Amino acid sequence: MRFAAGVLLTAAVLTGQHPGLRSFLVSPDVAAEAWLNSAEHATAPRSLEAARDQRDLAPGYHVLRLPGVAPAVVYVAVVPAGAAPANGRPLLVAPAPRPATPPDELPVRAAYGGFLESGFTVLVPVRPGAMGLKNAPVTPERDAWSLRGGDVMAGLLADLCLRTPVDREQLVVMGRLPTFPSTLNQATWPKVEVTPFAACWVPLAGGAGAPSPPDPLRWAGRGVILHGCGMAPDKTALVAGALRSLKPPASVRVLTDPRLRWIDRVQLHRRSIEPEMPTLRRPGEPRTISFRAGGDHPGRHEWLSVSETTGLEIRARRQGAEVVIETPAAPAATVRALTVWFAGDPGPVRVSVNGRPVFGGTIPHDARTALRCLRREARTGRPTSRVLTVRP
Repeated sequence: MRFAAGVLLTAAVLTGQHPGLRSFLVSPDVAAEAWLNSAEHATAPRSLEAARDQRDLAPGYHVLRLPGVAPAVVYVAVVPAGAAPANGRPLLVAPAPRPATPPDELPVRAAYGGFLESGFTVLVPVRPGAMGLKNAPVTPERDAWSLRGGDVMAGLLADLCLRTPVDREQLVVMGRLPTFPSTLNQATWPKVEVTPFAACWVPLAGGAGAPSPPDPLRWAGRGVILHGCGMAPDKTALVAGALRSLKPPASVRVLTDPRLRWIDRVQLHRRSIEPEMPTLRRPGEPRTISFRAGGDHPGRHEWLSVSETTGLEIRARRQGAEVVIETPAAPAATVRALTVWFAGDPGPVRVSVNGRPVFGGTIPHDARTALRCLRREARTGRPTSRVLTVRP
């Protein structure tokens, strides 16, 4: 009995002071909503500290499971040596090195050692059915690298940040590192929810030219590092120019690095990484945002979420206590179930859609909405204290 009690105590320490709250913060939306509808949420604390592990992850290589998700979602975290800065370590989110193997420390360290030496923690989401996990269900919703798996990616970020200190303003996502140069095996942009990230690092190994992102608007206002060896400069310059012409413009850096010339000797070295670190910071929430609802673009974008899947272009402006939402291509359209997030209590708020008022007054706030705000803060890294959901 003493042994069993010790195991339970250790599990509670390692999985957070309040496991129910922890699972709510990191599990997919359906499971989180079910928990909110249960009686347990009424007595749950409403702070991230209550869900945080009491002991930080030790430096080294860890194979971790996302709490509250069955069957398991697995990810790898590598924590560098040394104490974390006061605001946490920067974080690199990168694909598993190919070819896929069982969770193995050496390929991960070989591929991303330059980031570890620069003080980054490295997070490697494991695709379902990959890296030896052959029995895992293979569905886009369970793949953190899929647009439909954005719920999983946000959960992985939240879970790791509750285990080890992470600077949420310095998150970098990397595209796939090709294993050999080929017209069929070029660099790719990661298909992930962009909101939590400060920058995208695109390795152009073996002379690959920079590919055009499938949805450039997702990277507006973010940092982009095009890290190549100087080959295919015209293609890279065209892509860089297109990204800089976005509104707001992407901050694009083109790195020329001979270590990426020969694919069998590719090295992402700290001498290329460390000079870029001061620029790899996430911009503040913009007052004006523009995106397409549904389709290939994530619906949850900064401070506005919509349930539309029509591909409508949505433009939203927030100024003080007024939120103005427009659909330029369909000025008579309504927008279903829009959700607006606020960092602080804005007081009385006015919301309009295509000139029609849809809400006016003070935002309701109770235990359920406080927990929703906490979940959003854990998953995006944006301070959140009020949420307004409107169904025109």
